[in-house]
Amino acid sequence: MWTVMAALRMLVDHAVNRCGTSGDAVVEATLLSDLPMQLGIDYGRFQSDTRGHGLAANGAPMAQRTINLDECAASESDLAIVTRTLTNDLAQGFGVAELPFLDDDGAVRVEHFGHERRQVEEMAANLGLAVSRETTWSSRSR
Repeated sequence: MWTVMAALRMLVDHAVNRCGTSGDAVVEATLLSDLPMQLGIDYGRFQSDTRGHGLAANGAPMAQRTINLDECAASESDLAIVTRTLTNDLAQGFGVAELPFLDDDGAVRVEHFGHERRQVEEMAANLGLAVSRETTWSSRSR
């Protein structure tokens, strides 16, 4: 997630601030590896998703979206929302519907980062991202 977000930030900055581009752009993210790829999801302190552990990718997972460069340049939350859609599409290459780390509004769900929660909360604050205590599981599933 952080790698995709950093790459998007660099792409948007280059396009808008260095090339003077505006409007829509198509972005693509692909996971490439010479080794077999597997996905394991740790949902934080309370629960792990065993459905995600050890799921192999079918080929090279790819995600493609049209983004608005101006909106992504002006708003970290818009950049986070694009990151969420791209990373969810990549996770679907492993048979997982969506990742729990960002909510629909681009806020970082820090409860899903387990023992790294405080560091992630500081990173989010430094990047100007909202933080959410929301989780993707109900109290019954804990």
